[in-house]
Amino acid sequence: MMEIKNGKRYNTETATELAEYKNMGDTSNVFYMRETLYKTPKGNYFIVGFGRGMSKYGIRPGPGPGCIEDTKLIPLTQAEAFAWCEKTGNYDVIEKEFNDVLEDA
Repeated sequence: MMEIKNGKRYNTETATELAEYKNMGDTSNVFYMRETLYKTPKGNYFIVGFGRGMSKYGIRPGPGPGCIEDTKLIPLTQAEAFAWCEKTGNYDVIEKEFNDVLEDA
């Protein structure tokens, strides 16, 4: 997947996949979603999110009952990528990618 956002090219083929999060195992569930965190060769972060119709990535085309699955690419700052890793429990990625901003308690 490749998209240009704010004058920057984000490409899953050239970026490094760092982590993945799934909200459940049942991929046929209408609330299922999957997010994958990537880092570009220039050090920029982005997420590619996929979701079924009722997930946060789903599209609700109108007032009717139908919802459609969709995929979105979302650029992230370093702080947003760090927060995403905390929220999704990807602590190993925090240790590798963000060790310079970690503090001991």
